[in-house]
Amino acid sequence: METWQARIKPQPMFDVLSMARERETSGHYVARMEIGDTPGFRNEAIHELIVKYSPSAFRYSPSRGEKILTDKVVATQWPNSLEENVVIGPANFLITAALASKTAPGDTVLLPDPGFASYKLAADFLGLRIIYYSVFKNNTPEFPDLAELILNLQFRPKVVVVNNPSNPLGIAFAKNIVSKSLENLPGLGVEIIFDETYVNLIYDNTQVAVEQIPGTRIRSFSKEHCAPGLRIGYALGDKNATKTMADLMSLSISCVLNICMSVPV
Repeated sequence: METWQARIKPQPMFDVLSMARERETSGHYVARMEIGDTPGFRNEAIHELIVKYSPSAFRYSPSRGEKILTDKVVATQWPNSLEENVVIGPANFLITAALASKTAPGDTVLLPDPGFASYKLAADFLGLRIIYYSVFKNNTPEFPDLAELILNLQFRPKVVVVNNPSNPLGIAFAKNIVSKSLENLPGLGVEIIFDETYVNLIYDNTQVAVEQIPGTRIRSFSKEHCAPGLRIGYALGDKNATKTMADLMSLSISCVLNICMSVPV
């Protein structure tokens, strides 16, 4: 039987980041395009807020997240939701937690190709079967008809991951295109995880968030504010899913850093 040790793999992009830093340390120029890092930039507004609102004692936060932040997420991102539908944690950690909340070992997950590497790593760790779907046709970005694709698969996926805007490609499919592809999936018994890490970094009129279709949604406070090292993401889901995600947080990392969680964003 395969050991847990064999199933735990590191993120390849952090290997690239280490190589980039080594070259910079030795005096070489590196064009930073590898991981959404922000060298040479400090978000002064976030820095000032952390200094201003840091608690006097660095206490544990609730594993679901500090109420001040979950309330703000509900108010600003998903105003028709409840606090129990939101969980706070590093966005990359929430990938594994979201998959764990909706699958059992041996289930099939449908992942975009190209796509963010952590989904494969998390699926392998959780013992899931992976099938990929392409977001290209004839070398042109195109979001596929996922319902039609699924009906022709040998294994019915339990979960489909939709990464829009795409990480790492930066492609943003309009929500009417994505929603048309997804509208029949709940009827097929397929759960949807929406990775919307870059949804608040779209600077044109493209509307990408597909909120009328039920699913688990992952976003990133850290990326939105160009402060990835804060490691604060947030997710929306049904109360069973978010409870599972919070429980996994409690089991593994306990909670997000309190000094950051107390900042009213």
